[in-house]
Amino acid sequence: IKRDTLENIDLGFALSSAFTGNGYAYEAAFATLNYAKTVLKFERIIAITTTENKHSINLLEKLNFIFEKMVRLSNEEDELMLFSNIK
Repeated sequence: IKRDTLENIDLGFALSSAFTGNGYAYEAAFATLNYAKTVLKFERIIAITTTENKHSINLLEKLNFIFEKMVRLSNEEDELMLFSNIK
């Protein structure tokens, strides 16, 4: 997705709690990132998550994303953690 409020394309995922911990999010995100890098030639991909979403944070770190900064998508929303695939 390319959100108006973010500078780059961002990777997003959501799973029902019944399906967490099975590796589905990792497999889907890994394949999506591979396609984005090799076929679409995207160099920089970001991801955002809440500070409380430990599953997403762990997944992003497993995908070699690094935390960059806190951001807001709008003035009404809480701050979110922004991660990047560029080290």
